[in-house]
Amino acid sequence: MYISLDSRVTDSLSHSRRLVATLLAALLAVATLGIGPAAVWAQEGGSADEEEEIPEPEDLTLVTRDGVILGATYYGSLEGDEAVPVVCLHGLEGSRNEFSELALDLQEQGYAVLTVDLRGHGGSTEVQGSRVKLDPSRLTPQQIQLMVAQDLEAVNRFLWKKNNDKELNLNKLCLIGAETGAVVAANYAARDWSIRNYGALQQGRFVKGLVLLSPPLRTKGLDMIHPMQHPALTEQIAALLLFGELDRSARNDAEKIYRRMLDGKSQPKEPRERRVFASGIDTRLQGTKLLDSRLRTARYISVFIKLKLAEANGPQFQWKELKRPHQ
Repeated sequence: MYISLDSRVTDSLSHSRRLVATLLAALLAVATLGIGPAAVWAQEGGSADEEEEIPEPEDLTLVTRDGVILGATYYGSLEGDEAVPVVCLHGLEGSRNEFSELALDLQEQGYAVLTVDLRGHGGSTEVQGSRVKLDPSRLTPQQIQLMVAQDLEAVNRFLWKKNNDKELNLNKLCLIGAETGAVVAANYAARDWSIRNYGALQQGRFVKGLVLLSPPLRTKGLDMIHPMQHPALTEQIAALLLFGELDRSARNDAEKIYRRMLDGKSQPKEPRERRVFASGIDTRLQGTKLLDSRLRTARYISVFIKLKLAEANGPQFQWKELKRPHQ
């Protein structure tokens, strides 16, 4: 199994067996530069004994406004208000544990990572004031929709506080979603970019990057069609699509999503200037199974986050103290 890369720069997908992989040599070279905190410290002349220790992962709970108690794990960063926050969202009947290895890898590179059990999954089956436990196999379409409206809103409140404590920069938020989690991520991104500022107070437009693992066009209660109609996803947000290309359905869905995100526009020839990247992987595996270390996908996710978020320095990426109206 390997990641297949095509060195040609093209926007035509119809004449290729694979979606063109636009993570070209210019991007791959970045992965060899050593972007973790240890490498940075060494460049500054510090010693290993003096290096500050990376925080241990912290298990915590987040409570949604409708009372669901969400299990989560926070992997803190040493980068302060320069840290890119990364939120990982699993698929149906999955759990946050599927992202543990990736989360540790990203944390070592200086990112602040939050893995979350969406309602009905893993450690998120209890509701305040109720003895009934949520079952992932029995979630209604309406409950899937509440993953966007309620679960990620609780995540936003948590990250909002971490931002104001200068532990991360919410204006560089990246969502990593697998299968149904990818649809939840895209729908939340569109929702986030629909929130208007309250005067001079920024209230939304925090999501700047999406990593979509085997994104389906439709899942129970949600689809990708509606968020793909939002200008943020066709003009503003950087995205990386990864999928197992030996599954025709997954490949076709990824191709359609890729095309919709480009919205008929040509991409720049310079890979570093591109907004949307897509890579078909020579496997039938999908979703979080694509994170298998033998597939090397974590490397490409790291490069994407570094180039499109960590190194981004426009005004829309700047850290700022956030305030609610009438606060």
